[in-house]
Amino acid sequence: MTVQNNDYAPKKFQLIRLKRTYKDGIEEYKETKDLVATPVTFTLHDGKIQLTGSFKKHTELFY
Repeated sequence: MTVQNNDYAPKKFQLIRLKRTYKDGIEEYKETKDLVATPVTFTLHDGKIQLTGSFKKHTELFY
Protein backbone atom coordinates (compact mmCIF):
# COMPACT_ATOMS: atom_id res chain seq x y z
CA MET A 1 0.00 0.00 0.00
CA THR A 2 1.22 3.50 -0.76
CA VAL A 3 0.45 6.43 1.55
CA GLN A 4 1.02 10.03 0.44
CA ASN A 5 0.94 13.20 2.53
CA ASN A 6 -0.48 16.05 0.43
CA ASP A 7 -0.57 18.42 3.41
CA TYR A 8 2.01 21.06 4.34
CA ALA A 9 2.71 19.55 7.76
CA PRO A 10 4.11 16.17 8.82
CA LYS A 11 1.51 13.51 9.67
CA LYS A 12 1.85 10.47 11.92
CA PHE A 13 0.34 7.16 10.80
CA GLN A 14 -0.34 3.88 12.55
CA LEU A 15 -1.44 0.81 10.61
CA ILE A 16 -4.13 -1.29 12.25
CA ARG A 17 -4.47 -4.82 10.93
CA LEU A 18 -8.10 -5.86 10.61
CA LYS A 19 -9.74 -9.12 9.62
CA ARG A 20 -13.13 -9.02 7.92
CA THR A 21 -15.64 -11.67 8.96
CA TYR A 22 -19.35 -12.22 8.50
CA LYS A 23 -21.54 -13.23 11.42
CA ASP A 24 -25.26 -13.76 10.83
CA GLY A 25 -24.92 -11.86 7.55
CA ILE A 26 -23.33 -8.84 9.22
CA GLU A 27 -19.89 -7.68 8.16
CA GLU A 28 -17.49 -7.24 11.10
CA TYR A 29 -13.90 -6.03 11.35
CA LYS A 30 -11.68 -7.18 14.20
CA GLU A 31 -8.02 -6.60 14.94
CA THR A 32 -5.87 -9.56 13.97
CA LYS A 33 -2.31 -10.73 14.38
CA ASP A 34 -2.62 -13.00 11.31
CA LEU A 35 -1.25 -10.14 9.21
CA VAL A 36 2.16 -8.56 9.44
CA ALA A 37 2.61 -4.96 8.29
CA THR A 38 5.74 -2.89 8.07
CA PRO A 39 6.26 -0.18 9.09
CA VAL A 40 3.42 -0.20 11.63
CA THR A 41 3.95 3.42 12.68
CA PHE A 42 5.67 6.17 10.74
CA THR A 43 5.80 9.93 10.24
CA LEU A 44 5.27 11.18 6.72
CA HIS A 45 6.57 14.65 5.92
CA ASP A 46 4.81 17.06 3.57
CA GLY A 47 4.75 15.94 -0.05
CA LYS A 48 6.36 12.57 0.72
CA ILE A 49 5.24 9.03 -0.12
CA GLN A 50 5.64 5.91 2.06
CA LEU A 51 5.36 2.38 0.74
CA THR A 52 4.10 -0.13 3.30
CA GLY A 53 4.12 -3.88 3.07
CA SER A 54 1.79 -6.47 4.51
CA PHE A 55 1.52 -10.23 4.31
CA LYS A 56 -0.33 -13.06 5.97
CA LYS A 57 1.56 -15.04 8.59
CA HIS A 58 2.13 -18.67 7.72
CA THR A 59 0.25 -20.39 10.51
CA GLU A 60 0.53 -24.01 9.38
CA LEU A 61 3.65 -26.12 9.60
CA PHE A 62 4.47 -28.58 6.82
CA TYR A 63 6.97 -31.37 7.27
